Amino acid sequence: MMIVSTATRLVDLERARERLWGAKAIADFAGVSEATVYRWAAGDDCPISKPRGRYMAMRTELDRWLQNL
Repeated sequence: MMIVSTATRLVDLERARERLWGAKAIADFAGVSEATVYRWAAGDDCPISKPRGRYMAMRTELDRWLQNL
């Protein structure tokens, strides 16, 4: 049996909260339409990826990128 510390669980939980899964969640966070998310994701410099067929972004990376638009 593997024992996971409370600190490790908290770090994992924080990472999970950092992720935005789906174009709708990303659009809501950024205050734009889902069509805009798809357009941004097609660009090379955008921090939106599509692992396993679903759009995903990290809140802090997306926020930093948005500030530089």
